[in-house]
Amino acid sequence: MAFREMILDAWSSLAHKAPLKDEHDARMRGWEAKTWLPAKDKRRLAAYMVLAAYEANVAREFIRGEDDADENREYGDAALIVDQVLAHLLGESQEIVVPGAEDYDPTAEPSDDPDTAGPSQANAEFLAGRQEFLREWAEKVHMSLRLVDGERAAVNFGDGIYLLGWDERTSRPTCAVMDPGFYFPVIPDSIDSYEYPTKVFFAWELPAEDFADDKPRLRRLTYELRRFEFEEVLDPETFEGVLTLPADTEYVDEKIVRTYAWDTEPSEWACFLTDATWTLDDIDDMTVDGLTLEKATIRETADGELIQDMDLGIDFIPVVHVPNTPPGGNHYGQSSLSRILQILDDLQNADTDAQKASATTGSPIIGVSGAKIGGDPTTSAGKRRELVVQGGAVWELGENGKLSVVDTAANLAELRNFVGSLRDRMSVNSRLPAAVLGTLDPSEVPSGYAMQLSFGPLSAMIRQMRLTRDVKYPLMLKMVQRLYQANGVLPPGETPRAEIRLGSFLPSDMKGTLDIVATAIEKKIISRETGIGMLVDVGFPVEDIAAEIERIDHRDFEAANELADATNDPAAVAEFLGLAAPVAAPVPTVPLPNLGGDDTPPRTS
Repeated sequence: MAFREMILDAWSSLAHKAPLKDEHDARMRGWEAKTWLPAKDKRRLAAYMVLAAYEANVAREFIRGEDDADENREYGDAALIVDQVLAHLLGESQEIVVPGAEDYDPTAEPSDDPDTAGPSQANAEFLAGRQEFLREWAEKVHMSLRLVDGERAAVNFGDGIYLLGWDERTSRPTCAVMDPGFYFPVIPDSIDSYEYPTKVFFAWELPAEDFADDKPRLRRLTYELRRFEFEEVLDPETFEGVLTLPADTEYVDEKIVRTYAWDTEPSEWACFLTDATWTLDDIDDMTVDGLTLEKATIRETADGELIQDMDLGIDFIPVVHVPNTPPGGNHYGQSSLSRILQILDDLQNADTDAQKASATTGSPIIGVSGAKIGGDPTTSAGKRRELVVQGGAVWELGENGKLSVVDTAANLAELRNFVGSLRDRMSVNSRLPAAVLGTLDPSEVPSGYAMQLSFGPLSAMIRQMRLTRDVKYPLMLKMVQRLYQANGVLPPGETPRAEIRLGSFLPSDMKGTLDIVATAIEKKIISRETGIGMLVDVGFPVEDIAAEIERIDHRDFEAANELADATNDPAAVAEFLGLAAPVAAPVPTVPLPNLGGDDTPPRTS
């Protein structure tokens, strides 16, 4: 008896599917991996194919037997899970924020006094300007839409890939969302599993109809981070060795180094790009990570420069890999569908059975015995006449005729109950409450607080998923700034941290929160600023908390009376109400009469 090897990795939950389970069956049905795929990546790409089928509502194609697949019912449950996880992950808003920019006050005078509390206005102004600059870039490249595309891949496949570059035409960085099936990193052999790869391949096939020779091709991009290389050539006049150095570099201590705009120390590292294509006939049995350039066609830039070991002028690989979950030692993330794939399979089977049962319930099996219906049951050719069951039909059964109906309604009801229990299990295991999946009757919710409690598992899941984004999004924005610096658009200097802050994702109990805030402010447990901030979090349309408090104060005459009694200061009361300070009337002075002569001073007593 042969034993099958058990593999525990990010795709173990799909091991029961044919593309990952049975290589022979996969080959017979056209699911085999491409010959140019590295062996270590075949399992990953097979998993991506299965997950894509679930989201596209065609996972039935992996059922053995075409007849069974055609009858199987899929009602979009997998796509619903992906859509809801994606919506809650991204939240209500996505905003680029540079920490410290909020301290900038355009009305204040710049101050570099080290004794001044908080950051200087000069630094805050710089951070605010950089924040606005990045927001304009994000708007121009439609970053919000790219986040949706990239995060949908991350949620469904477990991995989202962003590739950055420089567009000479627009003089700004580009951000392409790549198919994770095109991504082939060379994972470093290191104890630290979070270390970034120093070489990344992107590879995909190009269709034959795009070329005159009608041959399909393989295109491969290679990004490699390595030390500068140099050649020593002989000077024809002096016959001495001369070094040829790359642009903007110098030879120091037997090393070629470059000082980048974002760093003060010279670096001997740079990123190099090669863009090549091969016909599939020329690659033989070579895999994407072992292809040689002998038979390759090297692509060119618009200026005719070959893109082979092209120095990009940066010391990082402009690729951001966003795993859906913390990857641990696997590098790759897990799909949000991975835990519930078996439930989705069972749900499809139960829906299929329920559909078949509903057919027999709506059009029941009818048995007629002991009578002839409508005369001779056979035709002139001797064949039995078929009875048509339809509305308005009249059957004459005679005195001894009997009619029996097979009632399958009870079976259908049980199947529906089973489907309901599977949906409940899917809700629990996917950590998406019934309110999110749309299966909750609002009248069944006892209170807003009870509904908030049901969102506990969802909150924990989203916070865990955002942990990886809290690392990857700032990395992507750092690369964007450095691409601008490398091309002279931004000035040299340290790259400030920038983040993409994702908005609230939980539905709110607005009335319940309002009652809590009103009571807490009345009892002087919290400040107005904190209370209005809580209302903003649950959806109240307050754009500026300080301005809102000011408007409230200007209409709070009861508080103004209390202020007047406490301070006896009309100016303070007027300022509280937003009125002009009262002008005190001058006190009239009455001169004393002069009872003496003109030169005699007036008497004082």
